[in-house]
Amino acid sequence: MTTCSLTYPCLQTVLEHIEPNLRISFSLHAPSIRLAEKATPMKIDNLQLDHTMIKINNTQYKLGVVQIYNGDDKPDQIEKDNSTGGVLYDLNNHGVPDYSFEDVLLPGDILIAQDREGDEQRRAAQFLHLRAALRAATIRLRLEKRAENPPIPQEVQEVQEDDVIQPNAAWVDSQYEIWNRMDTVDCKFIESNQWSVLPHQLQEDGGVYPFQNYLQLTVRLEGSESSKSLEWLTYTKKLPEAMKHLLNQILGNRKKNLHVKNFKPADTGILRVPKGLKLTTPKIQVGRNLAKTLHALQPVTGSTFTAIEMTGNGHTLENFQHPAIQHAETVIMTHECRGITMLALLQGLRNFEVFWRYGTFTLRETVDFVKHLMEGGRKIGSSFTFGISRDEFAEEIVEALYQEVPGAKLATLEALEGYVWFELPFLLKFQMPDVPLRCQHPY
Repeated sequence: MTTCSLTYPCLQTVLEHIEPNLRISFSLHAPSIRLAEKATPMKIDNLQLDHTMIKINNTQYKLGVVQIYNGDDKPDQIEKDNSTGGVLYDLNNHGVPDYSFEDVLLPGDILIAQDREGDEQRRAAQFLHLRAALRAATIRLRLEKRAENPPIPQEVQEVQEDDVIQPNAAWVDSQYEIWNRMDTVDCKFIESNQWSVLPHQLQEDGGVYPFQNYLQLTVRLEGSESSKSLEWLTYTKKLPEAMKHLLNQILGNRKKNLHVKNFKPADTGILRVPKGLKLTTPKIQVGRNLAKTLHALQPVTGSTFTAIEMTGNGHTLENFQHPAIQHAETVIMTHECRGITMLALLQGLRNFEVFWRYGTFTLRETVDFVKHLMEGGRKIGSSFTFGISRDEFAEEIVEALYQEVPGAKLATLEALEGYVWFELPFLLKFQMPDVPLRCQHPY
């Protein structure tokens, strides 16, 4: 059987239709196709970027620092940290957390929002408090606990020698029970926290650190532990440097914009993206630092989006007045926005679709809102979708709108993939074709 290699155009066509994670894996393991892979457009459904993690569709790539104990009795807390992919901060030679590189900007990095003021003082105070608590717990465990000499309350100690004390068995048992409970709590507390204090003590005393540290790359398919793969690397790079290298390998040096349907960046800190990275994305999910995030990402994503999902709960009126929000076709809100009259806010939004996932109106507000929409006029097909907590309330809304809104028509309830959709049992007249206002009720 004779075989021949693919021509360059054919190879690009094949690569364009391969699942992104499989394609990245091929490129990393087959250098001969790397140039073609980097020059071929890539389409991604969901891209999530964090400080030590990138998630492409359902595959997550996560970096962490794991600590391998040199002794026989492995500390539970360290094993727990290792099992989750390692700690998400750097460690120095003694195992003390090292945050010195977190604020260093590398070429191409994007600073979203960074407020480090007081961090060092808070960490120092937390360490001193933890060390004092450990010392107190250790002292309590060392106290002599003998059956003939149970702990005696202060009021009993002050009884005069001439007084006659009748032993109370129930009282003695209760003291032992309390003491044993304290023993258990203290033991668990010491076991959980002594390894957090040990590195600081070793650094102060010049002791030998009983761990070997490694960088760990964890690659796993969402919802499948069996698909998880681990790779240990010599710990010669700081975590931010390692993340930069990883993202360069995966996303860097591409000749075409990445086409991403849904992009979710971290809303604080520094994103270690490759220099020159460009995304074409219709939808972005933004947390609490909306204005700062959109401004910082502008060189990568541009300034306009078809849909914006506001995932945080601390959004302000200024956020809703941001040009990207005003010009988006679809705006999705996941939480109420405190300090803002949501009804007035929604009335001012001119977006084609507005989804308020966990927002609710009173009956009166709903009727007033619908009347406002009718008076203001909307684009054909525009809609508002909001939450309904009770089926009975939905029926009350339907009845009120049918009675109070001129021209309202009854429609049919429709079940759709786990939701009851009310379309909204009425139609609005905007001197144009009928436009539905919808609400949804999750089971």
